[in-house]
Amino acid sequence: MQRWPEFYTALSSYSTSNSRIPDRWIEVLGNKKDNPLDINQDFSWDEVRMVLMSLALDKAPGSDGLEVGWYKVLFNDYDVYCPESHMAKALLNLLQTIWRNGKIPKIWNITEIAPIPKKGDLKLLDNYRGIALIPVGMKILGRINIGRITRQLEARKKISFLQAGFRRGEEAMAQVVSL
Repeated sequence: MQRWPEFYTALSSYSTSNSRIPDRWIEVLGNKKDNPLDINQDFSWDEVRMVLMSLALDKAPGSDGLEVGWYKVLFNDYDVYCPESHMAKALLNLLQTIWRNGKIPKIWNITEIAPIPKKGDLKLLDNYRGIALIPVGMKILGRINIGRITRQLEARKKISFLQAGFRRGEEAMAQVVSL
C-alpha cells in the first residue's frame, strides 16, 4: 500500500512543460497590475446553478461523502435568479463566505486518489490510472472560477483561436483534421 502514494507523488511532480514557471505566465498573460481580471465579485445563484446542472450524477463523491445528487435537489426549474429553499440559500451563503474570506473548509481540501486498473499486468502500478475524488463543493468553487477566468481571457483575446482542446464548443480532432 505504501507504493501508491509514492507512485502518484512521482507522477504528479513530473513536468516537462513551462506551466509551472511564473515568468512564462506573465509573458503570455501580461502583468496582472497592468491588466487585472474582473473575477472578484460574489458568486451569483445563476453561476452556482449552472455548475450544478453541468455536474454528472454518476460520479463517486469526495472525502465529505456528499454526492452531486445531494446538491442538485437544492434547486428547481423556477429559482433561476435566486435560491428558493433554505438549503439553497445556505449553500450560496457558504460559497460566498468562502470566496470572500479565502478559507476553504478542510474537508473540501482533501482529494483522495483511487487507482483504477487498465489492461495489462495488474501487478505493475503503471497499469492503473488514478482518479481524483474531489468534494462536490470544491468542484463548484473551481468550475465557477474556471468559467470566470476563461470568459475574461477569451474577451481579452488571450487564448489563441488555434487552441481547441479543452474548450467549450471547440474540437481538438477538428483542428487536427484541418491541418
